[in-house]
Amino acid sequence: MTNYLKGSIHLKVMSATIVQKSCRMEQRDLDLIALWQDKDPELKKLWTEHLEYEEQLEQFNKRVYLSPAEELERKTLQKKKLKGRDQIERILMKLRSKSTQ
Repeated sequence: MTNYLKGSIHLKVMSATIVQKSCRMEQRDLDLIALWQDKDPELKKLWTEHLEYEEQLEQFNKRVYLSPAEELERKTLQKKKLKGRDQIERILMKLRSKSTQ
């Protein structure tokens, strides 16, 4: 199996478990990410960070009580995740426009 296929499978598994829970990205976006993540280092970095933030937020959300410091960290993670998601969306918009040309 090629590294590309391994990466795609790994991405799809991660997407199926983490992303479907809260992000609700469209399948076409997930497909574009799977296709381009190995060709676009920035996209790969942003996507990896996005999944890491999602996992960390999921851990916070499982807890009944958060200290003020933990609540602040949770909010910071949410903001980082949203900022990264916006950057991912800008990259995906460029990729979509390339595919329609």
